[in-house]
Amino acid sequence: MKEDNRIKLNINSGNLDLCGNLNKLIELSNSEYIAIYHADDIYGKNIIGEQVKFLKENPELAGCFTLGRVIFKYILKY
Repeated sequence: MKEDNRIKLNINSGNLDLCGNLNKLIELSNSEYIAIYHADDIYGKNIIGEQVKFLKENPELAGCFTLGRVIFKYILKY
């Protein structure tokens, strides 16, 4: 936040769970586009630009996503 004033801190008064928290963040946003990153996501260097271009070329669409690719597979043993 000190280095980028676009970053804001929001503290919820209670647990909203994932969907509730994402909806709250979307409501608080003043951006034209929103990208949701998950803790295990790795984005290619051009993916955001490609998605914004796609959405601009297809204004009838409200969102887009890409197919995932497994880059590391592991098996949990209990």
